Amino acid sequence: MRVAHCERMRSRSSLLLSALAIVMLVARVSRTGSLDLAFLGWNLVLAWAPVAPELLTRGALARDRLELAVPAALAWWLFFPNAIYLVTDLVYAGHGPGALRWYDAVMCASFAFAGATIAIGSLERMRCALAERTGERASWMLAAIVWLSSGVGVWLGRVQRWNSWDVITDPLAIARDAAHLVLAPRAHLGAWVVALTFAALLAVLQLGAREARTLETR
Repeated sequence: MRVAHCERMRSRSSLLLSALAIVMLVARVSRTGSLDLAFLGWNLVLAWAPVAPELLTRGALARDRLELAVPAALAWWLFFPNAIYLVTDLVYAGHGPGALRWYDAVMCASFAFAGATIAIGSLERMRCALAERTGERASWMLAAIVWLSSGVGVWLGRVQRWNSWDVITDPLAIARDAAHLVLAPRAHLGAWVVALTFAALLAVLQLGAREARTLETR
């Protein structure tokens, strides 16, 4: 029961942070009349995109429907980097004049924290669902793969400027850019710094959330 309570609290935090971020964004637009940071709202919508395939995957696994679970899990994996990607929007904090600079800092932090909590909540729920079928060790190995691939995904989005829908419209080009990192790592040291930094962030956040949940159940 405590585990379920912990999961509800994490979901509630994601919703509250998302609501705070949107309210602050709407207030900013109303006060300044500027839409220069309105794209943050769309990025938040994309951050929630992995949740639907996550629910489908866990539901299919619970019913032992692997033919549904596999494509749903693949969709979740492809869209998952959108959540942690919100952390990169911190680069837009503090550009406004005067008090707006501090307001923007808190607003961008709200979006970043929302994305982080969405990411960790979804990833840990998926890992737990997989652990029931594959065991704890295998589930953590899969989580590590998601950490690294998400770091690459953040690089593809922030630096290479690929969008989520490009996975459907131009998958070969995205695969080519990702393959370059593996085939010529020395030529893409900056890309690996970005990818490994976000992989480390996800790892620390998930392990911390896992430890907190363990303490909650004692």
